Amino acid sequence: MARGALTLNANKTAPWMVNLIGAIWWVEPTVCPAPLVQLFEKATVAYGDTVIEYAMDIVDTYEAKLRADMSKLLTDWGVPDGEYTTWTMDVVRLAAITLDELWYNSQAAGSPEGFAIFNNMALQTMENALNNYIMGKVYMEFGSHVGTATLNEVTVTLADIPAPATTTDYEAMVRLKTQRVANTIKKLTTDLTLKNLRTSRDNGFYGNVNPEDLITVWNIDALNSLNIDLSMIRNPEYLSFGSTAEITDNFVTTINTEQSTGDGATIVSREEQTIGTGDSAVKLKAGEIVPSGTVIPAGKSATIDPTTIAFVTTRGAFPLIYGFRNSKVFNNIIADVDTYCIKVGHNTLKFSRNHPFVRVKMGAQPVQPQPEP
Repeated sequence: MARGALTLNANKTAPWMVNLIGAIWWVEPTVCPAPLVQLFEKATVAYGDTVIEYAMDIVDTYEAKLRADMSKLLTDWGVPDGEYTTWTMDVVRLAAITLDELWYNSQAAGSPEGFAIFNNMALQTMENALNNYIMGKVYMEFGSHVGTATLNEVTVTLADIPAPATTTDYEAMVRLKTQRVANTIKKLTTDLTLKNLRTSRDNGFYGNVNPEDLITVWNIDALNSLNIDLSMIRNPEYLSFGSTAEITDNFVTTINTEQSTGDGATIVSREEQTIGTGDSAVKLKAGEIVPSGTVIPAGKSATIDPTTIAFVTTRGAFPLIYGFRNSKVFNNIIADVDTYCIKVGHNTLKFSRNHPFVRVKMGAQPVQPQPEP
């Protein structure tokens, strides 16, 4: 049954519309593309395959004195210890819908034209459902990740600014706050690209980052509260190296490791799930606010983190590798219906230990009164 105030008849059309309708405005379902997902997409491999990334620390160097040290050429130096990270194509997600095969048997629309439009819309919902699943999966896993490297978090230090008494003072305070954020991110990205750091990777290996591979992912809700000129946002070289992307605050979270109860504001679902059964069932997508009173099992929800401003990482840090994406149609000749299915296979998402992942957080700031209008 469609959601709405109208009572629908067997033709799924409001009774007063059956003979009097002049036009139907069809609203195409839409799920917007996700730039952050595109930054992490990798080449497709066969389902069930495992992709391996092997990382190795660099060797030490020694002072040599030409002929006096020639014997060192016969020394068995060995190789540094390496580390594997593996991703296996072991996740399958399905979207399906069953539609009438013949327009005159359909309850969806009263004409061949309306029937065709209705079916096209219905099929589009499957594509949107899978796109939304992939987006939610990537964004939620990304925004809740916590690295174990020494340099897995930096904090923007805010000055103890005197409470503003005028609008001019308040605007100056906001500009200074923004400058500190910009300086912190610029210094971080400079260090990652120009300095050789062991502290930025979970495996502790030595090295730096190619500037072209660097990604700064802004918490757009935090960014909107800053007084950053649009030219700085759209031209990332002002604030950082590499690419920039955006993520909304409902995906910038900390995982709830215990059972939690929705408050309608700060608790979000970590995945697509249904809580409860029957008429009381609550359907949630990844990143969706959990309604007040809805109880979510441990590990299935997360709490929005308002202190995280941005993340700094690289393109290779969080690969999304597809195993397949295909569609099939199954015909039920007795019922004159077709069932359309789309399946997507992808890897279990996890971060590489050989790439930096740093949260940029806002430091504590004094409570400051708003200026009088």
